[in-house]
Amino acid sequence: LHLLGASPLSGPDSGGTVVWINMNSPVPSEMQCSFGSFRVPIEAVNNTIGYCKSPAWPMMSDNEHDLIVELTVSGGGYDMAMGSFFFRFVPPVVLREVVPEKIPEV
Repeated sequence: LHLLGASPLSGPDSGGTVVWINMNSPVPSEMQCSFGSFRVPIEAVNNTIGYCKSPAWPMMSDNEHDLIVELTVSGGGYDMAMGSFFFRFVPPVVLREVVPEKIPEV
């Protein structure tokens, strides 16, 4: 069983990004995506494609930098499928200033 592709490979640290998974053979039942040490279920769409949703990454709350974790799949009788990707958790965008503060009158 080989993990051929995953997309997108980044999303907000609040979680909920739908990550499409492409396998070389039918997606077994009870497969899971692992984002680092966090596991979430894979929903099969057809024989070789499924999706999972990225978990919230609470450890980033005070961090202003991206966090990159390994994305793997496992379960369904397999310890781990061959192949992995890296998923980037991105902190939220914070609006700090608006310039100009007023819209000029015309």
